[in-house]
Amino acid sequence: MSNIDKAIHEMCSMEKEAGKDGSINSIHPLFKLFVTVWYVTLTISVPNYDVRGLIFMMIYPLAVFIIWDISFVNCLKRIKVILAAIFLLGIGNLLFAKTVVVGLILMLCLFIKGVLSVFAVYILAVTTRIEDICNALRMIKVPEILVTVILLIYRYTNILLKETKRMTEAYYMLAPNQKGVHIKVWGQFAGQIMLRSMDKAHTVYDSMNVRGYEWNVKNQGYKSKYTVKARDAVWLFGWCIVVAALRFVPNYVY
Repeated sequence: MSNIDKAIHEMCSMEKEAGKDGSINSIHPLFKLFVTVWYVTLTISVPNYDVRGLIFMMIYPLAVFIIWDISFVNCLKRIKVILAAIFLLGIGNLLFAKTVVVGLILMLCLFIKGVLSVFAVYILAVTTRIEDICNALRMIKVPEILVTVILLIYRYTNILLKETKRMTEAYYMLAPNQKGVHIKVWGQFAGQIMLRSMDKAHTVYDSMNVRGYEWNVKNQGYKSKYTVKARDAVWLFGWCIVVAALRFVPNYVY
C-alpha cells in the first residue's frame, strides 16, 4: 500500500471511528470541544521548565485512551509526522539556549506540551464527526464562513489525495522502471494535480447545490443527533475539575 493509499485509508478509518455508537462518541460535541480547549490551554500554561507539572497533565489523555479503549498505537502512527515536526521545533530551541542543560529541559517541556496538545485534539477528532465539530463551533458563535471553510477543506482533502493517487498511478504506468516522480516534472505534476482536484471539487460543489446545499451550517443537510443530557454535564464539569486539579494542585503539594 502506497503512502497516499495509507493516508486515504486513515482518513476513512478515523471518520468511521468517529461515527461509531459508543459512550464517549455519544457525549455532546460542544462539551468535548470545551474540555479539549480547556485541557490544551492549561497544558500550554505550564511553566516552560516545570517537567513535573507536565507529567501530571499526562493523566487526562492516558485515562481517556485506556478507559474508552482508543488505540494508542494507531494514534502514534497517524500523528507521527506532527510529532517529528514538534521534535524539530524543540531542537531549534535547544540550539539557541544559553546552556545545554537549560536547552534540554526547555526542549523536553516544549515537546511534551506539543505532544499532549496533539493527543487531546486527536481524541476529539477520533470520537467526533467533523459535522458535529462544526455544529459545536457554530454554537459558540464562530463565524459561519470560517466553519464552512473548515468543513470543505476536510472534505476536499480526500479529493486531493484521490486525484494524486490517480496521477501517480498513471505516471508509473508510463515510467514503470522509475522510482518516484522525476524532479524535472515536479512542477507540471503538481499543477496537473491541482487543476484536476479543482475540477473535481467544482463537480462536487455543483452536486451539492443540486441537492439543496446552502452556505449555512444549519442548512447543510445534516442535523446534530445530540441533545444535552446529565452525563454530558458530568463529563464537562468532571474533566474540567480534574484537569484544573492536575494543573494547579501539584504546585501547592510540593
